[in-house]
Amino acid sequence: MATKIKLITFDAFGTLFRPKNGKIGYFYSKEIAKFGIKIEESLVDNKFRESFRSVYKRYPNYGYDSKLSSKEWWSMVIEKTFIEAGIDKQELSPILPTLSTTLYNKFTTSETYELYDETVHVLNELHNNRKIKLGVISNLDERIETIFSSLNIRQYFNFILLSGKFGIEKPDARIFEKAIKLGEIDTTNKDERRKQILHVGDDEVRDYQGAKNVGISALLIKRVEDTNSENTVHNNEKDDIIHNLNEIFNYIE
Repeated sequence: MATKIKLITFDAFGTLFRPKNGKIGYFYSKEIAKFGIKIEESLVDNKFRESFRSVYKRYPNYGYDSKLSSKEWWSMVIEKTFIEAGIDKQELSPILPTLSTTLYNKFTTSETYELYDETVHVLNELHNNRKIKLGVISNLDERIETIFSSLNIRQYFNFILLSGKFGIEKPDARIFEKAIKLGEIDTTNKDERRKQILHVGDDEVRDYQGAKNVGISALLIKRVEDTNSENTVHNNEKDDIIHNLNEIFNYIE
């Protein structure tokens, strides 16, 4: 990457921040226990992953095309998670409105999310010291704005582009093209502009290939502690893989 980078875009979840305690199931099982229902954390975590995929397949992009609110969409995931984990629907129904609202709101704050150790240092160095524009391209809903504010990193970003609001998700070229426009890099040469952009994310297809397909440089972050088999790396270009955000500095001037 010999060209001077003027804009770096990041994926959000799994790249900049993660759930505390490593698993969503911890918070789900803890919250439903307040209603006297005890359920194994690991079981809830597994059923959450399955339920998320199922609801996402039926109502893609957090229900954007179906005109669902993100809260309605997540309520479906929460309900399905607990039912699949063995909770009787009749037992769940009376508490579901309160339970889903509580969990929806809880997952907007630093109570449930935490930054990776190096995140603030890297963002501060890039944005404040090196004066590089920063953006976010994320396949998440609008709560990212609140999450970033709670984690005290919103101020580092020139823009945040969310599939749940834009209506198009990675790896679709259109969301990357939108990010290029939002970056407002001052050059009339289209090809030169793309050479000045770097995207960093943890998903090989959505982040790495999505960016590459529109002519943007990309880095795939695979953290040592990441055991998520869904993001197994098939990319053979080892020079494009980093293991923490500090390694970005090896790729920019």
